[in-house]
Amino acid sequence: MAINVQLLLLLGLVFMSTFCIVKSCTCLPAHPQDHFCKSNFVIRARVVPKHSTKVGHSIFTKRHKNDVVLPTLSGLDKPCDEPFKHWKIRIKKVYKGEEFIATGAEVSIYTSIFDSLCGVTTLEEGEDYLFMGMLQEGQLRFTTCNWHAKWSTITKKMRKGLRYQYKSNCNCQISTCGLFDKCSKCLHTKKADGACVWDAWEGDCESKYSTCIIHDDGRCAWHRSPELSRCRKSIEKKAK
Repeated sequence: MAINVQLLLLLGLVFMSTFCIVKSCTCLPAHPQDHFCKSNFVIRARVVPKHSTKVGHSIFTKRHKNDVVLPTLSGLDKPCDEPFKHWKIRIKKVYKGEEFIATGAEVSIYTSIFDSLCGVTTLEEGEDYLFMGMLQEGQLRFTTCNWHAKWSTITKKMRKGLRYQYKSNCNCQISTCGLFDKCSKCLHTKKADGACVWDAWEGDCESKYSTCIIHDDGRCAWHRSPELSRCRKSIEKKAK
């Protein structure tokens, strides 16, 4: 009986130790504003070539280094002790997290080495990127589920959102449709609730050229820009 108990305990430990590896990566589509509001940090940074010998600095500003409280995870939500890979980056602009992240710092940004754990596979050295992610154990961490993209692909409207529109409208609800329910079904009810409806598969125009903002009546709606109208008309023409 004692042997059986020990065997069960051993199997349990093996199962727990391999649990992280067998998980698969699943990322649901989200509007850039949603990504921004749910991230701990949002930065523009350049990937530093590996041969660079510049000494990196702390990610924390001197003013807030002793005061910052980093987010912590517990229980089954706590990251597993899987190995990480990292890139050296030079932070050029902080859009979120500026109270503790220093502009100009040269630091590492971490991701899992496992594709199954949403590890980012490649970044190009010398390129500027937009990075969003979480602060964990004093490190900048991101996955394929966090929005990251070459800076050259970020539209002017997105950059305006990054500077102030996303942050000032984080109280707005963006309701994603097309994943589990049809957009035509929820469009009317969600709009009535004061939410912005975003199509997971056909919402590219809203992603690139609009922000869900609070209007004078207190309700949230997509900001109608000339770029948004042109994008929608272009898609309508292609659909005909």
